[in-house]
Amino acid sequence: MRLIDRYVIRETTWPFAIGLLVFTFLQIIPYLVREAEQFIAKGVRTFLLLQMLWALVPQALALSIPVFLVLGF
Repeated sequence: MRLIDRYVIRETTWPFAIGLLVFTFLQIIPYLVREAEQFIAKGVRTFLLLQMLWALVPQALALSIPVFLVLGF
């Protein structure tokens, strides 16, 4: 790998990663807020809540990755 290739990859990795995390989090939050009252009222365990959030990540990543590949470059 040439020096310029490594430089470009290094410079685009951070904006891509930070944008991906933030945008994915923002896509999951509305669902969590909408369902939070029901979760609290029914006494849902924390582990089950984390499993549900983990199940939402692939759907959010399917939208986030293409957007932030463009942002990174």
